[in-house]
Amino acid sequence: MKKIILILCGLALFASPVLAVTVTTTDIDWATYNTEARKLCRFPGTSNLALVYTDGYEGNYNCYYVASNDLGFNWSGNELIAKGQYPSLSVHPGLGFQWYLYSPCYYKESPYKYYLCGAYGFKKGSDPLPPLNYWQGYLVDSVSAGLERVVYMSPPAIAISGDPDFGTEYLHLVYEKRWGYPKLPLPVPGGWLWIVHQQLVYIKTNGFYEVVEGPEVIYEVEWSTIELLVHPLSPSITLDFNDVPHVAWSLRDTVWYSSREGGVWGNLKNISEDTGPGAGSACIDFYGDQVWVTWEARWGTETGPYEIWYRSKNLTVVPLTWGPYDRISRTPTQDSRWPQIRGGQFIEWSENLSGTNWEIMLNGTNISNNTTQSRYGQTEFWQDADGAHLAIAWTDQVEPPYADGAYQILFWTSTFSAAKYYSVDVGLTEASPYTLYRDGYITYPSGISIDWASNELVYRLPYLFPDYDYTLVVVGYHESKGKWNAQVKLDGREARVLKVESGVPDTVRMDIPLPYYQDDHQVELRVRRLTGDFAGVCDVSLYQFERGSKGGGGAQTAIAKSQIPISNFQLFQNIPNPVSQTTDIRYQIPVDSRVSLKIYNITGQLVRTLVDEPKSAGIYKVTWDGRDEKENAISNGIYFYHLTAGDKTEVKKMILIR
Repeated sequence: MKKIILILCGLALFASPVLAVTVTTTDIDWATYNTEARKLCRFPGTSNLALVYTDGYEGNYNCYYVASNDLGFNWSGNELIAKGQYPSLSVHPGLGFQWYLYSPCYYKESPYKYYLCGAYGFKKGSDPLPPLNYWQGYLVDSVSAGLERVVYMSPPAIAISGDPDFGTEYLHLVYEKRWGYPKLPLPVPGGWLWIVHQQLVYIKTNGFYEVVEGPEVIYEVEWSTIELLVHPLSPSITLDFNDVPHVAWSLRDTVWYSSREGGVWGNLKNISEDTGPGAGSACIDFYGDQVWVTWEARWGTETGPYEIWYRSKNLTVVPLTWGPYDRISRTPTQDSRWPQIRGGQFIEWSENLSGTNWEIMLNGTNISNNTTQSRYGQTEFWQDADGAHLAIAWTDQVEPPYADGAYQILFWTSTFSAAKYYSVDVGLTEASPYTLYRDGYITYPSGISIDWASNELVYRLPYLFPDYDYTLVVVGYHESKGKWNAQVKLDGREARVLKVESGVPDTVRMDIPLPYYQDDHQVELRVRRLTGDFAGVCDVSLYQFERGSKGGGGAQTAIAKSQIPISNFQLFQNIPNPVSQTTDIRYQIPVDSRVSLKIYNITGQLVRTLVDEPKSAGIYKVTWDGRDEKENAISNGIYFYHLTAGDKTEVKKMILIR
């Protein structure tokens, strides 16, 4: 079954690209390492960005803070937070106050003892630019070996919730604790059999780092090992719309997941399954109504290159089940590692193109585009009336001769068309959890499916929060005779009219007023038949924007051709699809090539040649008017468009309905 999808987002649609700028120089090539945890954050509703990172040398690593008040064009800082490494950073998505955590810190006055410490800099309303001058540390947890010889605390992953205006600030953190001791001598000089304990621990603290829940052990294991090489757990954490923590971590070729529903950690879930050996570097995120996880795993064999995988779980569907996993990097001859995911659809990773040349990739597009070592990207996402925004910082090499350091942190940002917050699954056998009433569903001969009701369709749209603006998009459709009208109404007040001709979708967009959802965090959508046989919709989608944005205006406009370098060949789905009059076909090519773009019918006959000429590397858009080579209007049906550039080819399907 197919549905009409109103596509407002695609990675081909870059706008306002910014060339990478230098944040700071460093002495190490892993300043932004530990991609399971966040280090780059933006303050909602502002142009302020903050980044934390590690610098120094063996035995003397320190955590630093740097900030920008112009969306990354200029940076101030290198302010020392404290001794330690692998700092993490969190900013509340709607409230704009901030927390920092750094770990581990080793104190000589207590041999073999590690402390997990916290530090905060400023809260809502403060100037983010250094110097802040009031970092303050708090002891959160510690591990002491005593007579044992192995102690370790992993870099923490953190998330923040609550409302500081009402004194409800909460920090959720997850980390690994490890300790062990030699048990038996082995028949080799200096050899021992070690017993090592590992725990994955969760703690919830208030605004003063006082523990209010935990420590809770999510996972625990004991190893017997000859060498002190124990696989780290490397946790990642996110919070859903109810501030329930969800955690992903890796252990011995497997990525695991658990969540704290009802205050209790649930059964462990193997997320990576059979994606390959070496599964790890898991990053978890929540957006809309789904939890997303991305990770790396070797392709095929124990020594094969790494690829990047992802999958998601919809939290509104009962029982809660994970969707199928998929591979996004699709470069099985070169390593793709250390991914992060934001906004439910933007995945960033580091890719080894050749030798020491690593590049930062965003959904397959090379954004670092140099010949040096670009690795360990940290990604931030936000959405306003101008669209979806991505910002990425990573560790790179400095071209010789070196000035202050051999390495540097670079920063890049760009704007895309808006990403959906969530959609109602209409036109399926089982009604969506958001559906309060429908008479049933219809799948038309064209393959398009709808929800229908003889009088009125009713949906409940929850998870709307006062910190955000929302835009609702409803698409009406039918394939019967005549023009049908339907009233679209929110909470019995705001109303629009769908005017749907047979086989031609009609769309209404409605900015949802804050009073509609300020108290109960939801709205009720009713689509009532005015004329025609019934009311039918093929798409109901919500878009979330920062408070103060006029949701939908600029985010729904066409985006100009990108000026950034393109690293992969790709053909994108045509928009709109199905086609009623005209449709746009976009494609991108990484190198100068002779390009052929042709349309064929279902029997394989050539219908139209849209492009047949040399093209420079870049992103292109071609508009087709539904006519053949002789300018005759062609009949309804399924068609295929075939792109060839050099030795690369790709084919996609579209539906023509007049």
